[in-house]
This record gives sequence, structure tokens and C-alpha cells, in this order.
Amino acid sequence: MTGYKKRTVILVISLIALLGLAGCGQSGGGNGSGENLTKEQKIDKGLDAFYNLDDGKVQIEVKTDYVRHQPSEGQKAEGFNKYSYKGTFEMGPVRARGKLNYANDSKKGSREIYGTDGAEYKKEKGDKAWKQDIYTSKWRNQPTGFNRDFIAFLQTKKKDITVKEDKKTYTLRFETTDMKLLDENGDLFFGAMFRPIIVSSSTDTGKMVAELTVSKEDNKPLSFKYTCNYDSSTVSGKFKGVAKYSDQNTGVRVEEPKGIDKAKGY
Repeated sequence: MTGYKKRTVILVISLIALLGLAGCGQSGGGNGSGENLTKEQKIDKGLDAFYNLDDGKVQIEVKTDYVRHQPSEGQKAEGFNKYSYKGTFEMGPVRARGKLNYANDSKKGSREIYGTDGAEYKKEKGDKAWKQDIYTSKWRNQPTGFNRDFIAFLQTKKKDITVKEDKKTYTLRFETTDMKLLDENGDLFFGAMFRPIIVSSSTDTGKMVAELTVSKEDNKPLSFKYTCNYDSSTVSGKFKGVAKYSDQNTGVRVEEPKGIDKAKGY
């Protein structure tokens, strides 16, 4: 099956899952506190909570550390990429705006970001005008920490989700070593966290874990966390990305920056 057909299958599965998500709120049962619920009910309520996160504030921290196995002359073997972002968002349609600080082993900087469905606008520190990136994937660079289509994907993987909890929260955990899945759906999984890694299913091995934490008291989404490690003949790496949420579903609105209509692509 070609990569195109496989991506189509993923999208079809996601659409089917969307229909199931509509009923998650009713299927959870219980008192909404997260207490006295079955594992299945906690999974349903947790996915439902993230899927229905309409707006809020988000803080994202991402770091990738990697080692080149055969660095070229003058190139360091070890390297890193780091992103730190604070902003606001709306999920339908997606609007996200905030400030990103970034650094790697050779440079660092900051920029303003405004992301929508299918486009990202950037303004580097010191620039007067916005510039536009246009992506073929609608999931690319929407700095919200996660996207709803990924939650719909998890709805099809409930048998692979485990639950851990403490007094105030419960966390849904999904783990996979399927590098082909990550290769073909990298933007779906990681696009909302600045796509910190790119893996190849033909050469890489590794593991990815996604953790979604929800409040027991009011079923609010609190954080979304990725951890991943991968290894190939050329490079080994690991990354951690965490998105923390506040002011969830309080009517936060994201205003379009002035000058967006004049932004030029690059």
C-alpha cells in the first residue's frame, strides 16, 4: 500500500472515531470527579475532555537531544533543539498566537507566531513584517500542544491505552514502537509541538509515549506530554515535549495580528 493510501486510511479511521467521540460525554457515567469510574470510563472521559478543549492558554516546552554517529569533519557529534512557547489558542477553526524562543547547538532566537489551519505566520525578533509558511499538512505548526485529529486517532486505540492516577488527576498513556506509524503521521502526532523529530520507518527503531493528564475534580485537560527515543545508523536521539494548559474553555479569543494580509511567503 502506498504512503498516500495509508495516510488516507488514517484519516478515514479518524473520521469514524469522531462519530464515537460525540457520545463520550454520555458514556463516561459517574459523578464527573474521576472517582469510582472504570478504566474504560476514564479513557472515554479523558479523551472527551481533550477533544472538547475549545480555547485557553498554553505553555509548551520541547527539547530534542541527539548524537550523530558519523559526524562530518568539523561537525559536533552531539546536538540539541529546544523550543519554549507561551500563547493563546482557539480550536475550531484553529487560531493560535504567542511567542516562541528557540535554540540549538549553533544559534538561538525568538519570534512571534500566528498559526491557523494550513498556514503559519512568523515575525522574527527585530522584523517589522510578518512572513508566511504554507504547509500541505493541516496539522503542521499549530502551537496548541495537540490536535483533535490525534485525539480521534487515540479513540481507535483505546485497547492500547493504560491509566495511572493520583489523588487529583488521572493520566492516559499510549505507547507505540511502530516507527512506520510515526513516519507516515509525524505532523499528526508532533505538528502541534513544532515537529521536533523526523523519523524514517526504513532505518529507525524506537518508542513514543503520549500522556494526557486530566483533573479528577472538573475533568479539565491539564497537560499533554510526549517522550520519544529513536536510533538509526546515522543518529540517535530522544525528545520530551510538554504542553500545560490554563484558562481552559473560558472564552479566550485569538485576534489576527495586523499586517497578516500583507504577509509574504518564504
